Amino acid sequence: ERKHDISPYTRAAILKVWHTLLTNDAVPVRRFSSIAEIAYDRLHDKAAAVRKASIALMTVLMDHNPYGSSLDHLAFMQQKVILENKLTEHLTNMKIAFIATQNKSKPTTTTTATATVTVAKDVETEENKKTETKMETELNDNEDDVDSESTPVEDADAVKKEDAAEVEEEEEEEGYEDMGLDAFALLPEIMEDNTVQALKKGIDYCDSGLEMIRILVQATPKINSMLKSKSSLEVIEGMKFIARTVNFNIRGSLKSFKCTLPLVFHTEASIRDAAILCFRNV
Repeated sequence: ERKHDISPYTRAAILKVWHTLLTNDAVPVRRFSSIAEIAYDRLHDKAAAVRKASIALMTVLMDHNPYGSSLDHLAFMQQKVILENKLTEHLTNMKIAFIATQNKSKPTTTTTATATVTVAKDVETEENKKTETKMETELNDNEDDVDSESTPVEDADAVKKEDAAEVEEEEEEEGYEDMGLDAFALLPEIMEDNTVQALKKGIDYCDSGLEMIRILVQATPKINSMLKSKSSLEVIEGMKFIARTVNFNIRGSLKSFKCTLPLVFHTEASIRDAAILCFRNV
């Protein structure tokens, strides 16, 4: 919130605090892209001191980045594709194994159900034979005394409930087969898998690196325009930034580096010395 403070001194001080934290490696990886966004936002500040601090912050972001000595976006994209393919393959294998384990219990359940139905039919046949002889007497005795009990209705309801339960089980088994990988990956037992967690962390790591690289590339044209600034400190910080983008293989960095060539003949000695040092570092 303080980055939008009324005082330019406060805005610059906030950027210097982030600079100090990055220098001491006290910033988690997931915050690098958000810090780069803050620095890029302050590149458009009205105060030269704030713009200088924002350029310095973006430079130290590259110096202390957790992604390695190369920030080539193509390498990160390739690594992300590899991890996504591995995750897809792993989830597919897990889904096949999961469905297979679900189907193992299906034949047992079917056999048990069939046996139960067979026994029930045998019992029903015997009971029918026994009751046939008693049917006439029972009907004669109960002609004038009709019973309004709901036993047949209750039996029908019980049968309906059993059928509904069987339908629900079948829908669940069919649901796993029709379930997409994205929905399958949200199952609790799948989310707790160590391999799935490791691959997802790798993908998030690549996404964080790509986001930071995107912001650095987006900031380069603005910093190139600052090389014509009247503030010598702003010009020197801009050259340092461009030199670091070349060192870290940022996309379009060589084109930006050519813009610093005329500064070798600048009227101010400090800018000339900074330009020569920039070439040496590259």
